[in-house]
Amino acid sequence: MASPARQPLPEPAPAETARAQPCPAELQPGPDLPAAGSLDGPTAPDGLAVPDAAAFRRVVGRFATGVTVLTTVVDGHQLAMTANSFVSVSLDPLLVLVSVRQDARFHAPLLDAGVWGVSILAADMDQASRDFARRGADRPTDDGYGGDGRSGGGGGQLLGWRYSLGARTGVALLEGALAVLECRTVATHPGGDHTLVIGEVVALAAQRPDAAPLIFYEGSYLSVDQPARSRRASSSS
Repeated sequence: MASPARQPLPEPAPAETARAQPCPAELQPGPDLPAAGSLDGPTAPDGLAVPDAAAFRRVVGRFATGVTVLTTVVDGHQLAMTANSFVSVSLDPLLVLVSVRQDARFHAPLLDAGVWGVSILAADMDQASRDFARRGADRPTDDGYGGDGRSGGGGGQLLGWRYSLGARTGVALLEGALAVLECRTVATHPGGDHTLVIGEVVALAAQRPDAAPLIFYEGSYLSVDQPARSRRASSSS
């Protein structure tokens, strides 16, 4: 696939370094979070602190993840949303899971469609993550879901990002992504204020072997400048 339309892949760095970049407010920890290193909260009768939502978000933010753009299609309109709650589940059959807030506009169309795509973002696609994380980016417009209109032919654009259509599901798959998957929903489970959606992988492709991944950590994007192939060569020497 072609590289993304926005910006070139960073040049290889002589050593593996990471840089933090601000992320959209929608993905950042809330302003009510405790100060760094503080997990103080309500106290239980046994004298131990009771975990609260603020402390929980701060702690799980220490778990670095990749970043994906989830897509689905409804009546020919493409809908997309940034997500980092993505995990592999099973090899036999091939299953993956995404966790989606029940109040997200993406939630109902995802469940209705029963098919969805996952585009795993490269380090030079942090702007794509920001674009699809904006409030309203997952809202249908007069031109279609996600901004730029109905999918036609072999693909199109969503918020200025080029995509191709998955051969099995017809969902948008972003050009320039590290890897893409097409999924069919096989089960859903309530998970508090989220729904856990399990999908069988019906098609997949790994792309751009030299590209580095986009990483999300403590409310910021981290991008490793050294390409993956260079890291593999260094570790084997």
